[in-house]
Amino acid sequence: MTAQPLAPEVAPPDGAAAAVLWPRVADIRPIGLAELDAGFALQRRTDHKYFLPAALVAPFLDRVGDRLRVLDIDGLRAFGYASTYFDSPDLLTYRAHLQGRRRRFKVRVRTYTDSGTTALEVKLKGSRGETVKRRRPHAEHARGTLGHDGHTFVAGCVADAYGLPVPRELAPVLTTTNHRVTFAATGEDARMTFDLGVTCRDAATTRGAVRLDAERILVETKSGAGAGTLDLVLRGLGVRPASVSKYCLGVAVLRPELAGNPWHRVLREQFHPVPLEELT
Repeated sequence: MTAQPLAPEVAPPDGAAAAVLWPRVADIRPIGLAELDAGFALQRRTDHKYFLPAALVAPFLDRVGDRLRVLDIDGLRAFGYASTYFDSPDLLTYRAHLQGRRRRFKVRVRTYTDSGTTALEVKLKGSRGETVKRRRPHAEHARGTLGHDGHTFVAGCVADAYGLPVPRELAPVLTTTNHRVTFAATGEDARMTFDLGVTCRDAATTRGAVRLDAERILVETKSGAGAGTLDLVLRGLGVRPASVSKYCLGVAVLRPELAGNPWHRVLREQFHPVPLEELT
C-alpha cells in the first residue's frame, strides 16, 4: 500500500517544494512513533535550520535517502501542527533571543492537529548552546492559556536550568501552523524535520500574517553531537544554516515597531504577507 503524505481532510500545501517532496516521502522506509521516541528522543540536542529550495529537494534526498526512515502513523507521513507562543507583556523571551542571551527560553503550547494531542513545551539553551526541551500534556481546549499548573511548570523548568524567575504574566503572542514530515537518520543520533506552509499570525490582534514561500521547505536537523551527516550534505549543496526562530520571525514582521532585528533579510527572502481573510 502506498503511504499517503497527508490525511484526506488536510489540504497539502501548494507549490513546487510540496510537489517534489510528496512522491519521495512515500518511498522512504517507515518508522513508528514508539520506535522514533525510544531511539531518537533527543530532548537535549544541537539544532540547525535551513531553507531548502524546491530544486534541491531531490538532490538532497538522493544523497541521504538510504539512511533515512520517515515517521509513519497509520499510513500518514505528514502531520499538521498548530503552536501558540507565550511571552511577557514586554516580550522578555523575544528580546532574549534578539540579544543572543545564553540563558534564554521559549514557551509554547503545541497541538498535533491530526490526533488532537496537545503539549506544553519549554525550550531552553544548555550550557554548550544545545537545545533542551521539557514538555508535559496540556488540555487542547485551553491551548490559549497556561493556567496556574502550566505557569508553575514553566517556572520550575527555568528555575532548574538558570535559577531565574519567570514573569508572572505569560500570554499568547503568536500562533504558527505548518505541515511537518519527520525523519530519523539511521547510523547516527539524529532526526530531521521538513516544515511546509509555515504560517505565522499575531495571537491577539489583526496585524496580519506571513507564510513561508511555497518554493521553500524549512529544514531542521537535530543531533546529539553537533553537525552531522545531514548538515554536511546540505552545506555541500550550498544550503547555508540560518539563525532563525519561527516565533522571532513572526513577531519581527507582525510588529514592525520593534526595531533592530537580524531577521529582516530572511523575512524578505523567504516569507510573504498573507491577508487574514485567507486564513479564516
